Amino acid sequence: VYPVSGWVLLDDVPVEGAAVLFSPEGGGRPATGVTQADGSFQMMTFDPADGALPGWHQVTVTLMETSGVQADPDGLSGAVAPGGVKENWIVPKRYSMPATSELRFEVKRNMEPVKLELTAKP
Repeated sequence: VYPVSGWVLLDDVPVEGAAVLFSPEGGGRPATGVTQADGSFQMMTFDPADGALPGWHQVTVTLMETSGVQADPDGLSGAVAPGGVKENWIVPKRYSMPATSELRFEVKRNMEPVKLELTAKP
């Protein structure tokens, strides 16, 4: 694997708490990362911050809030609140799916940090 790091910006504002996924186009184990307060991330495949497999990757970014579920004390179960479950996509949903994210990068030795510049506009 090769080290991969970068930033996620939504309309030029850093995104905190987003899940970043690099999925190898030729198959293989994907790499994951989570953005920090400044939008920065480091990818992990096997060990923290080790990077991603070499080659081309489809990239997705996901950040949403779910409401409308009442958790029981165990935190693992609960009923749906009146009005149903609602999803609030902080990063637009299109970036969460490889077919619509339009984000694609080649992972290679000594690569520069990746800048994922997302937009809320459709």
